[in-house]
Amino acid sequence: MPDGATVTFDVYECLAEHPTKGDYTMLICPGIANSSESLYIRTMVDYAQNNGFRVSVLNHLGALKDVPLTAPRIYTYGGTEEYEMMVHYVRETYPDSKLVGVGCSMGANILTKYLGMDKKNQDFFICAMSLCQGYDVNSCVYQNQATDIYSQDMSSKYLYQRVWPYLLKWEHLRRFYIFMMTLNQIRVMKQHADVLFSEKALKKYDLDLDKIYASTSLHYLDEVYSRRRAGFDNLEEYYKWSSSASYLPKIDIPMLILNAHDDVIVPDVVFDIPLNHAYTHDKSLFVVTKHGGHLGFFEGQEKNWIMPQSVTWLDKIVLDYSNAVINVTEYDH
Repeated sequence: MPDGATVTFDVYECLAEHPTKGDYTMLICPGIANSSESLYIRTMVDYAQNNGFRVSVLNHLGALKDVPLTAPRIYTYGGTEEYEMMVHYVRETYPDSKLVGVGCSMGANILTKYLGMDKKNQDFFICAMSLCQGYDVNSCVYQNQATDIYSQDMSSKYLYQRVWPYLLKWEHLRRFYIFMMTLNQIRVMKQHADVLFSEKALKKYDLDLDKIYASTSLHYLDEVYSRRRAGFDNLEEYYKWSSSASYLPKIDIPMLILNAHDDVIVPDVVFDIPLNHAYTHDKSLFVVTKHGGHLGFFEGQEKNWIMPQSVTWLDKIVLDYSNAVINVTEYDH
């Protein structure tokens, strides 16, 4: 990449012919600190391969410990450059393939932002899927503030209230999940500490390594590292830049937006954002399930309900929606 960073992604060829005999490539952007080696990604890839899809999976910068960083930065919540690089490669390598975008959690935010940044980015995608993203980070962090989301594509402005620090609550073990996610990100950073935290980098970005390693929440880690490395003066500006909320209204291709009410990370207060999008974009579908957690959606086995099936409901809905769009847009005249 222009700054010397090296993007990696894995391409898996289909293991069966698609029922329509068409050529389709699924481009997956995983969640925070995840890669093609993450278990939920591997099951999704395998299921898609065996149902006639080629699959390409982005490995977030730093997520693979055996792939060294070649520039002093890792992935960011709102960074779309790596996903864009993967899209360009797939388009050049498989020019006749129709693209399906799939984003998981942080990856869904990145996918949504990428598609909405420039309408030309949507040209080669027949559909996209946003799975369990949070849309606007500020809505999950700051209290008693409000934000206008405005787009020329929408008939009016939408106002939604921000809530007090949701991600730091202990209810439903939410604080524990955030703590574990923070530790996972710090683990990634420690694996590449020689590149990320050189003496030059620490001085240039005003970084305190002790504070970074002592972080117990993503919010604090973003304050002592992420927003400084990205060049923002405060967290609110960094989160506004990162979030996909203002880009979502600019997406016109068919889109499935999925969240669960019992998601321990994403609050339902932000569901107004995709709901408003679905009301004003007739090619979009916003689905909220009662259960599913954060990228869980496990189903029990028929004879042993205690043990979950290896293929989740999430894997199935990704394939079902993709095939439904293919049938409607390409074969229903």
